[in-house]
Amino acid sequence: MSLELHGVLGRGEFRRDVDLAINSGEVWGITGRNGCGKSTLLHTIAGLEKLQSGSLTVNESLWDDSHKQFVVPEDRKVALVFQDIRLFPHMSVLRNVCYPLRAQGVTRVLAISRARQMLELVGMTSAHHRTPDSLSGGERQRVGLARALVAQPSVLLLDEPLSAVDASSRPGLQSLLALMLAEFSGIAIVVSHDESDLAAMATHHLEM
Repeated sequence: MSLELHGVLGRGEFRRDVDLAINSGEVWGITGRNGCGKSTLLHTIAGLEKLQSGSLTVNESLWDDSHKQFVVPEDRKVALVFQDIRLFPHMSVLRNVCYPLRAQGVTRVLAISRARQMLELVGMTSAHHRTPDSLSGGERQRVGLARALVAQPSVLLLDEPLSAVDASSRPGLQSLLALMLAEFSGIAIVVSHDESDLAAMATHHLEM
């Protein structure tokens, strides 16, 4: 599998040329000053923003061709974990992680089973029935990671995954992310201001 983005991305008045080619098993760490287009890059790959010009191709399938062809987000096998994570506040941890599977038509029983397995992997087994407002920043990030990975995406996008994590939780979460990204067989992109975080997680580095 490969991802290639060659063109101009933008939002509002902002424009940025990008040439990017990533292969399966690679973890790309993206750094750069505020406003340089890091989050816009992730949103463009996820289908939340359209390319201004150029093309985005994933595994030889054209996802975006300057508005001539555009694959909607729900038809892309992409998981994006936003900087503010965006768990559903009215749902339990378990229901949050089940949600992507249920949206794909997976049965309730199977979705619960797979969600429980994923929560165990991220160290949140005992938090099934808690709500997001009862979790710490690190715990929310673990749940967000579980929700992103449970549907087995081809492309995983993480936007500042450690920015809302307290200092005491940071080493453990950094180690977990590094382990799970190393085992991820698809394409992963991690945006961070902290180059030490990316050094622990990424196989390639791009400064925008």
